[in-house]
Amino acid sequence: MLNHMLMTIWQRPCINEVLASIDIVSRGQFGNWCIQHICEHGMPADRSRAIDHVLRHAAEYSMDQFASKVVEKCLKIGGPEFLERYLARVCEGRPDRPRIPLVDSKCLCDLRYFTLPYTRC
Repeated sequence: MLNHMLMTIWQRPCINEVLASIDIVSRGQFGNWCIQHICEHGMPADRSRAIDHVLRHAAEYSMDQFASKVVEKCLKIGGPEFLERYLARVCEGRPDRPRIPLVDSKCLCDLRYFTLPYTRC
């Protein structure tokens, strides 16, 4: 639906609705594709809103079957800036959670796959 469309007066409400329900849409089997598309091809304000939401929920999304695909897309297209923000978010400790969120997750292996191109030897 969102692919290769010019912004028209009836499309803006659709995109606003998707962004308003980004948490539910990101975790959906087909909805995650919409969020991936917005993150990659959306208007700057929409893209920023979606990416900021993904970063706020980075740990949970990284472990979700479908939302993890949104995180992967952001890691691919976001470059070093997104990677730095992502790592800061998933590696932060809190008093109520002393361990980093992804320490026991298979996502740590996935993270190495995406960070390898950015590591300096």
